Amino acid sequence: MTRPPRPQPSPIQILSRQLAQAGLALSLAVLVSGLAASMAGAVSTSVSLLAMGCAVLVVMPVVAVFLVLAEEVRRRDWLFVAAAVVVIALIAYTTFDRLR
Repeated sequence: MTRPPRPQPSPIQILSRQLAQAGLALSLAVLVSGLAASMAGAVSTSVSLLAMGCAVLVVMPVVAVFLVLAEEVRRRDWLFVAAAVVVIALIAYTTFDRLR
């Protein structure tokens, strides 16, 4: 029994995977640096680095939603485009509401 060939990933899917890997590597490096700074006694530097590492982790899903939006527009799947737009609108509303 032969398996059907795997569909090739789109350029947006490839970009999404690369950004996820880069984001995880960056956040890991920054969090480890923050931990090292904390152990060295540089409290203010460690707090800044740890906050930056956490911020990268928080931003990654938001970037993923934008990439999903781009992929669904490419596929012309308008129902999922609408869903992604709603999610982006909710994220924007929540973010701006918290900043007030």
